[in-house]
Amino acid sequence: KIYHAMMKHWHRKLKADTILDVRYENLVADQEGQTRRLFEFVGLEFEADTLEFYKKSGARTVITASVAQVMKPIYSDSVKHWKKYEHHMQPLLEVLGDLSYYEDWGESELLEPEQTNLTTASKDEL
Repeated sequence: KIYHAMMKHWHRKLKADTILDVRYENLVADQEGQTRRLFEFVGLEFEADTLEFYKKSGARTVITASVAQVMKPIYSDSVKHWKKYEHHMQPLLEVLGDLSYYEDWGESELLEPEQTNLTTASKDEL
């Protein structure tokens, strides 16, 4: 909730074209559309080669923990992967409240607090 509340704050305080929210699930479902959206947001011309970044990964040195990931295409295996651990996560899920509140927040206008049954939690409450 804290991250969500912080992002809502910055969306309200900054100009409308300052932050672009990109959800992993949407990127996986529509890589080209989301990549075009990102390029447009930062004012760059779309380059189709960026969709196949993994083909060029051998041409450069990658020294991060994600080295294996940049060598293969974007994959959807991780989407909703958390669901199989849901029964272990009950205390966290109770604190988060209605998860549908979070599902769409990156693609649609952020909900005002009075439109939800959630309140912003302090760090101590989490």
